[in-house]
Amino acid sequence: MNNYTIQTITNQQEWSDFFNAQQADTFLHTWEWGKFNSARGIIRLGAYSASNELVGVCLLLKINARRGSYLFCPHGPIIKNDNPAIVTAFIQQVEKIGRDEKFDFIRFSPTLPDTAENVQIFKDNGFRPAPIHEHPELAWTLDITPS
Repeated sequence: MNNYTIQTITNQQEWSDFFNAQQADTFLHTWEWGKFNSARGIIRLGAYSASNELVGVCLLLKINARRGSYLFCPHGPIIKNDNPAIVTAFIQQVEKIGRDEKFDFIRFSPTLPDTAENVQIFKDNGFRPAPIHEHPELAWTLDITPS
């Protein structure tokens, strides 16, 4: 059992304030990215501590593909202080949602540091490496704004 309550977030300011404070190196977990993907179906979850502090956000996209229907968490969840217990709390709630809504599988593409501990969190919860990448593993950008 964990010490976090997972609930739906409907307040854009609350989500954005938390996300921006974490200085996450992705746009795939912004409120706006969820809005852009809202036609396919999304779920926005927040993890709250016992003192009702928001300590994590988890954007889920509902994907219908030839390989099955699934919940996808792109570059997330975004959590405070890289706390593995928050990740576990999200995984448990997402698994419940996936079963209740009859999805075929769940996919996380976290931006957590690639440590043995973080890999173990997913293994302990029954995950295995995905056979294909949803997003490129390595991408380069070139600033082409005029000088």
